[in-house]
Amino acid sequence: MKQIKLLTMEVRNFKGFKEFKLEADGNDLKIYGENATGKTTIFDAFSWALFGKDSSDSANFAWKPLDKQNNEINHLETEVVLNLDIDGSVLELSRTVVEKWTRKRGTDSKSFEGHETTYRLDGIKTTQTKYKKKIEEVISEDTFKQLTNVYYVAETMKQKDRRDLLFSLVEEVTDQEVIDSKKELKPLEAILDGRSVDDKRQLIVEEKRSVKKDLDRIPDRIDEVDRSIPDLSKLDQVKLNNDLVAASDAIQAKEEEIASFSNGSRVTSLRSELQSKTADLQTARSEYQLKQNESVQELQEKKQDLYEKAIEANNAVMDKESEEQGIKREIESSKKEVAAILTKMDNLRERFKQNQSEVYPDFDEHKTTCSLCGQDYPEDQQVEMKENYEKEKAEFNKNKAAKLEGINAEGRELKAEKASLEEAIQEKEEALTVKSDMHKLVKKRDDLKKEHEAVKQEIEEIKSKATPFEDTVQYETFSVAITELKDEIKSLQESADEKLKEKKEELSTLKADRENIQDELYQFKLVDKQEARKKELIEEEKTLAARYGELDNQLYLLDEFVRTKVSMLTDRINDQFDLVEFKLFEEQINGGLKEVCEPLVNGVPFSSGLNSAARINAGLDIINTLSRLEGVSAPIFIDNSESITKLIDTEAQTVQLIVTEGQDELKIETKTLEGVA
Repeated sequence: MKQIKLLTMEVRNFKGFKEFKLEADGNDLKIYGENATGKTTIFDAFSWALFGKDSSDSANFAWKPLDKQNNEINHLETEVVLNLDIDGSVLELSRTVVEKWTRKRGTDSKSFEGHETTYRLDGIKTTQTKYKKKIEEVISEDTFKQLTNVYYVAETMKQKDRRDLLFSLVEEVTDQEVIDSKKELKPLEAILDGRSVDDKRQLIVEEKRSVKKDLDRIPDRIDEVDRSIPDLSKLDQVKLNNDLVAASDAIQAKEEEIASFSNGSRVTSLRSELQSKTADLQTARSEYQLKQNESVQELQEKKQDLYEKAIEANNAVMDKESEEQGIKREIESSKKEVAAILTKMDNLRERFKQNQSEVYPDFDEHKTTCSLCGQDYPEDQQVEMKENYEKEKAEFNKNKAAKLEGINAEGRELKAEKASLEEAIQEKEEALTVKSDMHKLVKKRDDLKKEHEAVKQEIEEIKSKATPFEDTVQYETFSVAITELKDEIKSLQESADEKLKEKKEELSTLKADRENIQDELYQFKLVDKQEARKKELIEEEKTLAARYGELDNQLYLLDEFVRTKVSMLTDRINDQFDLVEFKLFEEQINGGLKEVCEPLVNGVPFSSGLNSAARINAGLDIINTLSRLEGVSAPIFIDNSESITKLIDTEAQTVQLIVTEGQDELKIETKTLEGVA
């Protein structure tokens, strides 16, 4: 492991130091002093000599000495010289800055033109490029910040950069490793089918949404079928079939009764002859009626066929109406969501304007003067007040920028969501206006209804215009013969004819009843067809519900995959550390995972809950791990060290900065040397 240790550091005209020399000789140091005595300045000078930045990684900081009025002291030469021990070899680095003043032609005054920086390696002047390259060969700037400041990785680094750093420490977990780690994840190999987890999730979510829409529509379609089914609550099919058989039997019996009707011998003889003639007449009548019924029967069947087709066409119209109503409801819902988004965007603009208008107040110069005695505070105290002001102002501006960026990000998300909704609305409205074929379905239904009514009217007209059998020549022939027989037996039994007439009327009534029964039985055929359609819809609903459940289970497996992968990555990273664990993901209320990067010690977050001692040792544990993996150690500067009694072991050189009340001058201790700077 490459070891970098600080041997000496000489400082001239840097912040509060006019002349200062730190002799460390590669040893661990403890530096004691009151606030504003220069402890942090030592770390700032060390960082500035290497990278031109202070210990907070800022290039824009007040590094020039100030007078009692807190004004910069000009015409000074600022220099920091470092002697570093790098694996036993000494490297001297120095950065020197002077002000450039130029006298303007024709005047006695000089104007400030900027700064001039001189770089030296082992005392030899060099260029900035070579100076940086030499330092980079020793240690990169990023690695230096990570290894020298116990708070840098855990607190100062951006969360994303911290995550990237941690993930670079371990090998990536492959999807196959995750699947092989749990038996329940094995089905994912077939589910993914070569696709990524994110792509497969998107496909499943889209299909699930489509299946859900189909499922939601089926109850309405079933309800429409139910409404079109004739009411059979007052009809009994078994009874009707039995009644039809009974009616046919009764007609046959009545006809036989009429045929065999007789009264007395002569009457019987005459009646027998009359019966024969009557039978012949009836046969002729039946044949005539049969021909009439055949033409009407064909129309009846046609009427029934048209009725069934009209029902089917009406179902198609109702299905289409239901579909279009569903699309209209979706459009209305999406428009309400767009309106809500516009309201949110207006509120965001107001928040943006309000945050943007906030400005941190200028520094109050009166604060550097005691309000009681009117005298200026000591110079170092004034410097500290201004430094605190600058830090507070920077923190204010940083927070302001973060707030504005957060508002902008939220605005972009709302804008994207609004665009997506508006695009969906447009597509659905176009589907209603362009793709609708409702008029064709309505026309087909209405045409079938008209055709059905026409056939029905035709049947009624045929029945009303049909020539009665009694008006035919055939009937007339039979009628004359029968009349003669009747006249002959009239005197014998006039009442017999009346009785026969009554029985014939009863026969007509029986036939009319049989026709009504047949009409009612037709309703059951129609119900069977509608019930079959309803069964199809129910089976479709079961199939869709089963598919919806499969998709739900696949989403669960994908979520479990992500959680497992997260756990494996987290374990691999945390195995690199002794004291610290990192929380890399946080489960949301909706079941999703949010990327985080929070150091923990015994489950307590670094950012809240840890005392100063635990925070310092946590930072040292992180540095120890990074140092081991990078193969390099550098001096570690530990601010606020007064809060800790024992540091965890580290191979690196440590410089503890300890606030000590009443210590007006810096006091420096090493393992082998104690002194006062």
